[in-house]
Amino acid sequence: MLSPATKYALFLVVAGLMVGGGASRGMAEPQSFEAAAHHWSFQPIRRPPVPSLRGNSRITSPVDALLLAKLAQKGLGFSPPAEPRILLRRAYYDLIGLPPTIEAIRAFEKNHSPKAFAEVVEKMLALKVRRLFVVDGEGALIGVISAIDVLGKLRSYGLHDG
Repeated sequence: MLSPATKYALFLVVAGLMVGGGASRGMAEPQSFEAAAHHWSFQPIRRPPVPSLRGNSRITSPVDALLLAKLAQKGLGFSPPAEPRILLRRAYYDLIGLPPTIEAIRAFEKNHSPKAFAEVVEKMLALKVRRLFVVDGEGALIGVISAIDVLGKLRSYGLHDG
């Protein structure tokens, strides 16, 4: 019987291998503390000035204003809003790695509350299903994998019984 710590370590190793991480991608070179202190993750958090973009009803938060300002610099704008079914499907795949059930789709399409999408996201975040984001030594995203995929692989090797 494997300890929980061993199972977790195996989970991380298998997840890294499933997305092609590790030595095959090259590891970051060791750095001195002084050099590492200049990495973006050690810099103080600063709130950027929020651009004033009037007349756009799709701006609902400062993040929207920042994104739209960057897009406008390149002559771009927001994409049209997604249909409810597509929006729900994207959220399910992004947050838990599985498609929504037919029942979830029907319930979402019937719910016309402005908070319907936020409620679905909160519900999914409360689930114990998690996504694992694998990054390289520079912080660049290598891959995203569902905990379900990793646990299935561990079970296939007889290394997880839960």
